[in-house]
Amino acid sequence: MRTVSMFRNMSTAFALVILYVPGSAATAVAELPRPVVVVSDMHLGEGKINGSWSPFEDFRWEADFAGFLAALRRRYSGGVDLVLNGDTFELWQSSSVPCGDSSGSEVGCSASAALRRLDAALKAHQRTIRDLDQFAQAGNRVWFVPGNHDAALLLDPLGEKLLAAFSSKNVRLLKSGVFVSADRSVVAEHGHMIGRDPNVLPGWPKPVVQGAPGGGAMRSCWGEQFVKKYYNDWEKKYPIIDNVSEELAGAGYAIKLEGARATALAAGKFLQFYFLGVSFPQLTGALGKPERGQQSGPHWDTSKLTAAQVVALLPEADPVREALQSGAMELDTKLLGAGLLRLMCDRARARRPAGNKRGAPCPLKEGSLGTLSESVFRERRAV
Repeated sequence: MRTVSMFRNMSTAFALVILYVPGSAATAVAELPRPVVVVSDMHLGEGKINGSWSPFEDFRWEADFAGFLAALRRRYSGGVDLVLNGDTFELWQSSSVPCGDSSGSEVGCSASAALRRLDAALKAHQRTIRDLDQFAQAGNRVWFVPGNHDAALLLDPLGEKLLAAFSSKNVRLLKSGVFVSADRSVVAEHGHMIGRDPNVLPGWPKPVVQGAPGGGAMRSCWGEQFVKKYYNDWEKKYPIIDNVSEELAGAGYAIKLEGARATALAAGKFLQFYFLGVSFPQLTGALGKPERGQQSGPHWDTSKLTAAQVVALLPEADPVREALQSGAMELDTKLLGAGLLRLMCDRARARRPAGNKRGAPCPLKEGSLGTLSESVFRERRAV
């Protein structure tokens, strides 16, 4: 997912954005304008098993979250819109409820299996559900926006189960997948449907496989298949592998540690996930809008890139690069697409120290400014 800001301390790790929303116009989405607080990626899962945290459980901070809600009530006594902006629940991973593995890559959890996973998460996190209910009863509104990991909330049995867990009518599920503030100045969605994200779910916000057994089923995406095939095993050994600051940096560490186990990776699809699923602080920090009349940046001729050149675009110490160079992963550049290749070229260029005069990291199209454009970066919106 993509987020605007991060709230982190020693014991909390979830995305947080606080926006004060003035105005007076009301909409069907949020009746009265009020401050908007957006929290995402809590990933409430199966909790503890036999007294120990499940390796798939990412939300272990119930007391901290309760304190956070109490602080919101003190600060915004007139009420607040709390938007739980996707992946509130972890419905992709479970140690006891299998789903989607035998029906093909397009089919994810059936409604019945996903319902069992949601039920387990609700029972494992009764305190957090109770705290949210009390928060809503105090005059605040709580909005659930489905994400990719909890997209199954869009299935009627799960949506009904979720809302039945709360006594307050101020708790709502947005089946549109989008929150809009009362004055229409704030729009929040999880982010997995933006661009070529590997977590794009076909048919959103109704990514359902018609006629599937078990009361219907969710469509799966490549990102979910990757989690099932790799993270499920990796997390049993390295429980924090998907909780490092850059979302998929952990995958690189796992490849480094596991070595030959990476051989089954479809490297083209993996690199889509690896690059499009992480933030680009080096790149976005360097990008700037060019002056009027200037070229927006080098015009890379990605059609001329060889597999070896693509591998060389990765940082030298990157474990994915090492896996590709050693033959542990095989790369089909056709799976990457021109957009991702341009992004990789941009990122390789942005990593260079200031004043570096080496040639362009990728072939340039005829007519490009070439080395004269080395100080000019593509516009932020082009990336």
